[in-house]
Amino acid sequence: MTNPDFRALCAELLRELQALRLAVADELGSPSEESSVILRARAALATPPPKPPTLKEQAMTNPDFRTIRAELLAIADELEGRPNE
Repeated sequence: MTNPDFRALCAELLRELQALRLAVADELGSPSEESSVILRARAALATPPPKPPTLKEQAMTNPDFRTIRAELLAIADELEGRPNE
């Protein structure tokens, strides 16, 4: 299964909500105010998506990476004759 495009899904749902709101307003014969959900969805879509972390940032926050790095540094120290810390 591929990762869904949440921005595209949000935009699609926003269009559906707006169409539904207009249909209800037409049926009732009076304009209706846009709901806070529609306003928040518009604002969310107007902001750029967050940048994903770089590979280095991902690696540095991965506990397995830190463990492997520490082990490799210890091996390098042993090979060079330095005492372990």
